[in-house]
Amino acid sequence: MKSNKQILFIGESPMLLNCIIFANNFFTKIKVVTKDYDIKKKIPKNIEVFSNIKKVKLTKIDFLFSVMNKIIIKKKFLENIKINCFNFHDGYLPNYAGIYSSTWAILNNEKNHGVTWHLMVNKIDQGKVLIRKKFKIKKDDTAKDVDNNSIVLGFVLFKKLIFNILRNKKIIFFKQDLSKFKYFGYNDRKKIPNYGFINLKSSTASILNLSRALTFSKQKRKKFCELKILTNKGILIIKKIELINQKVSNYQNKNKIIYLKKNSFIVKKNNKYLKIILEKAKMNSFKLINIPKNNLRKYLNYGLTL
Repeated sequence: MKSNKQILFIGESPMLLNCIIFANNFFTKIKVVTKDYDIKKKIPKNIEVFSNIKKVKLTKIDFLFSVMNKIIIKKKFLENIKINCFNFHDGYLPNYAGIYSSTWAILNNEKNHGVTWHLMVNKIDQGKVLIRKKFKIKKDDTAKDVDNNSIVLGFVLFKKLIFNILRNKKIIFFKQDLSKFKYFGYNDRKKIPNYGFINLKSSTASILNLSRALTFSKQKRKKFCELKILTNKGILIIKKIELINQKVSNYQNKNKIIYLKKNSFIVKKNNKYLKIILEKAKMNSFKLINIPKNNLRKYLNYGLTL
């Protein structure tokens, strides 16, 4: 028998859809607020869907679940929820609050990352913690890999939370140690090394680390920071960088670029070879230019030419 408690979901991404479909097996009254068109198409027909949070009637809503949600929900709205408001955060709070937590974790050479379900308060990611869990960051994991692992683990913990609600089990929270609270906002992208430009004078490890940190979905890259390289023909956007363990036989000198395909080339770093795969480039040749120390900030996202 399904529960008659009313559930409201707010957010986007495939994880939101997974949570909705799972909850729909156990609750009769579910509402969703999302602007994600692809998600809307897949939501079961028995569920009421809104594009604007202001159109939701707050009467009798027992639980709110914020999943990959970019909307800042006002305190007055939260106070109208009868029982609890939960938020999923793809970071192990109080560390890496805010956005793009996987990128910052990789840039800081973290060995572990994590996820958190916490109570929503009027300060972002500072509510009491319901449950959190860590997982390992593998040596070659990109930000996209870490994001995917966060979603998988977050959904596992969501199912546990739902079962606890169904059993009327007392939900226990604990306070975060806010003295260790680390928040990363959109403007913190200016702290990314060289604003996302590859500096071939840097160590191979540093180059690969920056590539891993900025390898995520194309949509996220455009909103945050592109991985890029400076050439005599402008700025080229990099899709990813790979370390090639085998020697490239026709490599002649450290300034030589060998084209493998239309969108990739190899450069040599000491005794190692880096394969740089470009997003969209159809050039027969170009020269790499050392990045200037100043005046890079205006190219933070992806300028076309200098």
